[in-house]
Amino acid sequence: MKRYMIGLALAFSAAIPMAAGQTSPQTTPDAKAAEQFNGYEDAAWTAMRADLAKAIPEHEASQLTLIAYHAVAEMLCDGVKMNMPKVTEATLALHPTNWDGLSAADQKQWDHTILVNYGMIVGVMLAEHADNSAPLCEDARSMIADEDNDWHYFATTATATID
Repeated sequence: MKRYMIGLALAFSAAIPMAAGQTSPQTTPDAKAAEQFNGYEDAAWTAMRADLAKAIPEHEASQLTLIAYHAVAEMLCDGVKMNMPKVTEATLALHPTNWDGLSAADQKQWDHTILVNYGMIVGVMLAEHADNSAPLCEDARSMIADEDNDWHYFATTATATID
């Protein structure tokens, strides 16, 4: 789960080598960009954690990362679905305890902060797992199969949301 940020950086900077004409006929722009970022996942995680620490409290950052993990597993793993009522509940739990006392503008700012950071986390996770999703998918399916594990946000046959 440490490569969430790389996806956004990879997508953005894939255009840089192409624009500069730095790709060779043997190397595709995507492969060249991936090569440039190979091994930078730890740095992306470090930068992402630092940014999250400035934006939201640690507990909320951990919870948001957990939700993003489930979303990435749903994106990359056939048959893995999220339990959306449970995800909705977890997402609403990210609101500050004084939510009702916040102005509409402050509520909008908080939601924006959560959304931006969620996207950042998903991007790093996608970069980490998109080219090798088997371990992620195995982990997700293991959680789903474990009947004693009720903390995850994956749909099970009991929640009846798996296609």
